[in-house]
Amino acid sequence: MVLTIMADNTDYKMHICLLIILVAAAYLRFTGLDWGTDHATGAFHPFHPDETTIIDNSRWVDTDLKKIVAPYGKAPMYILWSVARIAGGLLGIDPFDLSDNTIARSTYRLARTITAMLGLLTVWVVYLIGNRLGDKWVGLLAALFLAFSAGHIQQSHYYTVDVPFAFWLTLSLYLILRMPGAGRAIYIACGVASGLAAGTRLAGVWLGVPFIITHLMEGKGIGQRFKKLLTPEVGCYLLAAFLVTSICEPYLLLDPTHFFAATDVLQMMGSIKVVTGESVYIWTLSDFATTKYLFHITNLLPLSFGTVLTIVSILGAVLFLIKRPGTGIVILSWLLIYFLFIGRLHSKPFRYMIPLLPVLVVMGAWALGYFSDILRKREVPNWIVFIPWVLVALPTVAYGLAFSRIYHLEDSRFAAMKWIQNNIGEGTHVLAERGGYPTSWMVPDDKYNRRLDDATFFITADGGLPYYSQIEFLKGRLEDIEWIVLIRENRMRQFEAVPDIFPIAHQFYKRLGDGSLGFDAVAEFKVAPGLAGLTWDETEVEPTFSAFDHPQVVIYKLREEHDLPATLSHWSYATGQDPALPDLYLDRGLDAYLEKNWEDAYNQFDRALQIKPGLVLGNVLRRAACLKLGRLDEAHAQWKVSSTFPTNKLIQSVSSLYRMGLDTEGGEYVTYTSTQDQQSGHLSRFTATYANIGNRLVNEKRWAAAVNALSQAVSFGDAPADTWFLLAKSQEQIGELGKAWYAIDQAMQLNPEDEAYHVLLMNLGTKLYRQGALVEASAVYLKALQLNPDLVEAALNLGVLELESGRLGEAEKWLRHASEITPKDPQVHLYLGVAYLKSGKQDNAVSAFRRVLELDPDNQQARSALQSLTP
Repeated sequence: MVLTIMADNTDYKMHICLLIILVAAAYLRFTGLDWGTDHATGAFHPFHPDETTIIDNSRWVDTDLKKIVAPYGKAPMYILWSVARIAGGLLGIDPFDLSDNTIARSTYRLARTITAMLGLLTVWVVYLIGNRLGDKWVGLLAALFLAFSAGHIQQSHYYTVDVPFAFWLTLSLYLILRMPGAGRAIYIACGVASGLAAGTRLAGVWLGVPFIITHLMEGKGIGQRFKKLLTPEVGCYLLAAFLVTSICEPYLLLDPTHFFAATDVLQMMGSIKVVTGESVYIWTLSDFATTKYLFHITNLLPLSFGTVLTIVSILGAVLFLIKRPGTGIVILSWLLIYFLFIGRLHSKPFRYMIPLLPVLVVMGAWALGYFSDILRKREVPNWIVFIPWVLVALPTVAYGLAFSRIYHLEDSRFAAMKWIQNNIGEGTHVLAERGGYPTSWMVPDDKYNRRLDDATFFITADGGLPYYSQIEFLKGRLEDIEWIVLIRENRMRQFEAVPDIFPIAHQFYKRLGDGSLGFDAVAEFKVAPGLAGLTWDETEVEPTFSAFDHPQVVIYKLREEHDLPATLSHWSYATGQDPALPDLYLDRGLDAYLEKNWEDAYNQFDRALQIKPGLVLGNVLRRAACLKLGRLDEAHAQWKVSSTFPTNKLIQSVSSLYRMGLDTEGGEYVTYTSTQDQQSGHLSRFTATYANIGNRLVNEKRWAAAVNALSQAVSFGDAPADTWFLLAKSQEQIGELGKAWYAIDQAMQLNPEDEAYHVLLMNLGTKLYRQGALVEASAVYLKALQLNPDLVEAALNLGVLELESGRLGEAEKWLRHASEITPKDPQVHLYLGVAYLKSGKQDNAVSAFRRVLELDPDNQQARSALQSLTP
C-alpha cells in the first residue's frame, strides 16, 4: 500500500515524525517510574506483587536457580540480575538488599527502566512491521497508536513479564516477516528473540506457528514448500531458539517434576490451576462475572487504547483475514493463537492483553491506510482522506495523555494514609485489609487497635459451614470495630461479582457500601485518568487495571449509637429463614435427624443440595441419613462425591458435624474415609483433614471426638509432632494413659525440645503413678530425664517411686540427683533421708534430716525422725 498523496514527503520528514513519536513514547514510559514512593517521607512501597516476585527472585540467579519460585521464565531475572549487579558494583551496594528502603527504591526503578526501554523499542519495531506490511505512514501510525496506548504505558511502568514478552515476540515477528529469503544472521537473531520470548513466558513457543507458516507460503507444490523448512538457516533458528529457551527454563528438560510442580500458587502448575479456575482465589472472583473472549473485546481492549482504536483494530484484523496483505497472515496467525488461548481462561487480568497490542495497532493502522486509499481513488479532497486518521488518532492520543496523569499526582494510598493520621485517633479499633492490595500498612498496629480482615475464610468455609455461621464469624471480626479501611479492588469488587457463589461475603460488602450495615463512607481517595478537566470513570474497570498504581481507597466509620451486633444478629436470623438459601433446610433436616425421622431428614438435606449442589455439608449430612435408612450403596456414592471436594471444605463440613453435636457421625465419617483411602491406596488423602479436625476439637475440649480424628491422622505415618502431641493430650484427658504415653513418646522423637511435650510427659507420669502403673510411670520419668537431666520433678518422682517399690539403691541414686539439681528443696532431702534410713545408713539419714531442718525448721516429720535416731 502506498498513499500517493504522501509521495512528495521525504525520508527525512518521515524520520522526524518517527523521532517525535519515539520521544513522546519515551516521555510517557520513563516518567513516573518511582511510583510507589511517598515523596513526603521518601518511603518506598512495592505495591505490585507480581513485580515483587520477579525482583525478589532475581537474587538467586547466581546461587541456586531452584530457589526461584515464580510461574514465569527466568529471562527477566537474568536481565535484571546482570544489570543490577553491574550497577551495584559501580555503586558499592548489594542491589538485592531490599530490606534497605533506599536500595529497594533504586533497584525497582532500575528494573522498571529496563521495562520502559523494552516498551520504547517495541514502538520502534511496530513501525518497522507497519512499514513492511504497508508503507512508512502505516508504520508511523501504528507506532503512534502504541506510543499512546494507555495499557502499554501503564505496563511499561512495571517490571513484570508482559512488556518484555511483547517486545521479544514483536521483534521475532518482524524478523519472521523478512523470511524465508533472509540471511543466516536474521535466522539466528530470530531464534534468540524467540527463545527469550519463551524464556519470559512459555507461550513464546507458539512463535513456531508463524515461523512455519511464512516458510510454507512460497513454492509451487507442497513438497517444494516443505523443503524450505529443511535448510541450514532453519536449523540455525531452531538451535538458537532451543538453546536460549533451555537456558531460561533449564528445569523444563533437566527436572520436569520441579518445573511442573503445583505445591505453590507461584509454581507453573499452581498458577495454571488459578488461571483455569480450578483453584479459586479472591483475586479471580470478579472473573466469574465475565464472558470468555467477549470480555477481552468489550472491556480489556478499550482499556488498552480506547474504544475507537479497539473498533478499528478489530476491523483491521478482519480485513487482514480477508485481504491477507503480503505476509500479514504471519502476524495474524500469532494474534489468533494467542487470543484463542487467553480468551478461554477463567482468569482475565488486563496484562494478558499486552502481547496483542503491537499486532493490533499494526492492523488498525493498515485498515486506516486501506480506507484512505479507497477515498483517494474516489478523488475526494485530500483533507477528507485524513479524516479517518484524525478521528482515531485524536482520542487515542488523548486517552494516553489522560492516563499518564496518574504518575504526576499523589498516590491515593498516601493521601488516605495522611487522612487517617489526621482524623482517626490513636487506640481506635480499625479493621484493615491484607491481600494483594492491602491497607494494613496505612494503619500501624503500634498506633491503632488494628484488626486484619480474613476474607479467605469465605472461600474455605463455602460449602462446609452454614451461611449463618459465616455471619457469626463476621461478628467476631467486627467486634468493637469503629473504622474500616479498604481498597475496593482488593476485596469489595471481587465479592460484589459473585452474589450466588459467596452470598454472605457479597452481602457484607454490599451492605457496607450502601450503609445498611451501619457504616458510612466518610472519605474516598482515587486518582483517575483525566485531561483538560475531564476524568475517565473507572468504577467498573477490570480490577487489576487500577489496583496496582491508582486504586480507590474508601474509609468507613460506624455511625454513632448504631447497634452493630444487633444488625448482624438480625441478618443471621433472616439468613437462616431464607427459603432461597440452604440453611433453612439444613436446620430442618438436623431437627428431623435428631428426632430420628430419617426420611424427612434425608428430604430436607436433599432440598438444601438442590439449592446449592456444591454444599459439602449437605452431602455429608445426606450420607448420614442414608446410613440410618439402610441405603448403603447410596451412602457410598455420597462419600465418593464428598471425596472429590477440596480438603479445606471437608475439614469445615466434618467439623460442622461435631459442632452440631453429631460426634458419632463425625467420627464415623472420619473412620469411613480412612478405610476407603486405604483400599484405594491414597493413604495420605485426608491426613491434613483429620489433623485439622482434631485440632478444632481439642480447642473445643471435646476430647473423645478429638482422639477419633487424630488417631486417623497418625495412622497413615509421617504425622508431624504436633499431631502426636494433640493425640496424647486428648488421650490423657479421657484416661487412656498408656496410649497417651506412646503418643507423646512419638512426638518427642520428632521434636525433643518442645517444653509443652515435657510438661505433658510429667503429667502422664504422675497420673500413671497415682493409678498404680508403676512400671509405666517409671518409664515416663526416665524418658523425661533422658530429654532433660535437670528436670528435678522427674528425678524426685522417680526416686519416690523406686523407694516405694523397695529398690533402695535406685531410690538413693535419683534422690541424690534431685538434691544436686535443687540443694535447697527440703522435700528432696526428706525423701533422701527416708531412703538412707531404710537402707540402714543412719549417719547419712541423720545428715539428710538435719539438712531438712536447716531449710525448714518447722518440718515435724524430719524432726521426729531425727529424734528417733539421736535420743
